[in-house]
Amino acid sequence: MSSNSVTESRVKLSLLRRAGSSIQQAERVHRTNLPALVSWIKKLSLEDRMEKNWSIERKNALRRELQAMHEAGLSDTGGSPVASLYSITSEEWDSVRKTPTLFQRLKEWIPARYLSWMTQMNEAEAQGKILSHSAGASPAVTTQSLANSKLMDTIVEYVEDPTAVTEVDIPHQLHEMAKYHRYLPLPIFTDNNLLYIRNHLSKIKTEKIRFPNATEKTSILLLSDILEQLNIKEGSANEGLTYAKFEQAAANYYRFETERDPEGNAGNRSTWTKSHFLFWTNRSDAEDTFLFWKPLELEMRQARQDRNVQFDLNSYRLTWSRVLIAQDYSRILPVLSSSSVALHSVPSGSDSGRKRSAELDLPPRPFSKGGKSDSRESCCLGCGQVGHSAGEHQGKHGALLWARWINSPSGYVLGTPNGRETRICYQWNLRGSCKSKSCTNAHVCTFCGSSSHHAFAFQCRTRSN
Repeated sequence: MSSNSVTESRVKLSLLRRAGSSIQQAERVHRTNLPALVSWIKKLSLEDRMEKNWSIERKNALRRELQAMHEAGLSDTGGSPVASLYSITSEEWDSVRKTPTLFQRLKEWIPARYLSWMTQMNEAEAQGKILSHSAGASPAVTTQSLANSKLMDTIVEYVEDPTAVTEVDIPHQLHEMAKYHRYLPLPIFTDNNLLYIRNHLSKIKTEKIRFPNATEKTSILLLSDILEQLNIKEGSANEGLTYAKFEQAAANYYRFETERDPEGNAGNRSTWTKSHFLFWTNRSDAEDTFLFWKPLELEMRQARQDRNVQFDLNSYRLTWSRVLIAQDYSRILPVLSSSSVALHSVPSGSDSGRKRSAELDLPPRPFSKGGKSDSRESCCLGCGQVGHSAGEHQGKHGALLWARWINSPSGYVLGTPNGRETRICYQWNLRGSCKSKSCTNAHVCTFCGSSSHHAFAFQCRTRSN
């Protein structure tokens, strides 16, 4: 066989292989366009297509990674061809962006690049809306802004890492609001609520305000409308937050304060916020005692926002003693309700129970003044006076009878005055016995120090009326 024949054969073989490949490709395309398959795809809901695309994109990313490793000589086999995505029209994406309920249902299947696009579009529309209502705004500027909204930013792709910790961006509009209101409710800063605000800016109402020393009015988001859309209600128990949501919101709120602090994370806004939240959450029993300390956390946060109160660790420790007393009372209320000391039991987990514990009435009305009157008040384990609890004892109530305040790792508590600073058992003093078998607290009367009787036996002191 001549060399020309060999060459011709090789060319034919090459062409045959290419033809075979083309035939296979054509067959593959033909199969994906079978009428039955096309009909099935058309019947897929938007949610089904988005969920399938999410899975396909993750697998495609793995294929690209395998192919890159193969081309770099790090793998013997390359990745298979990437799969096609199910079609989602621009009208459908717009519907997801503009419909809050639809967005909430589908957001877990929305790729990051589309979330970014939605945010940019919402911000552009919100800006156009604000400009159109601003004093002196030019219609041409608004029209130009809407025209440019058709243009998309260049997509910057990245490989998703499900093990990485992600932070939700805080919309800059919240900073403008905070300059005017000074205080923004903590529930706004949960991840879901921040995402909602970013993606629905165009649907949030605005208001015109004038900052001090400003000559012109500025448009900011209407706080009441945000609270209504997020279903945040003033006066809700624990601000409507669970412990997990509180931790999440606190972390985002700290970032928020750091961003607007002129000195960054070294400024007093940032350092106070960090110290304040860590005091409550940096405890092994933080979640277990959440219902007891959360109202006090809000009280001290509002004191800072209203009067710029400094962070004082001793003051916080003294406040924590009220948490411990409230927790002790909550454990013994069911027992005391059937004793001679007439108590109102707080049902575990009830709204009224949470509210009373939250208000730290400690307990609301620990024993009757006597007679048939329904008027009942707290009695202080420290001074024996009616009208306040030990956790509410102040200098105006006079001196403690025998016990003294001691500084424990968890805050100020009633302890023995003999220099050993032993914490006194509240349960024993209230009912004469302690249910804890491992209790190491002193079982002595807070009124006189005797171990022969408990404080509420009133053997060493006459009961106050």
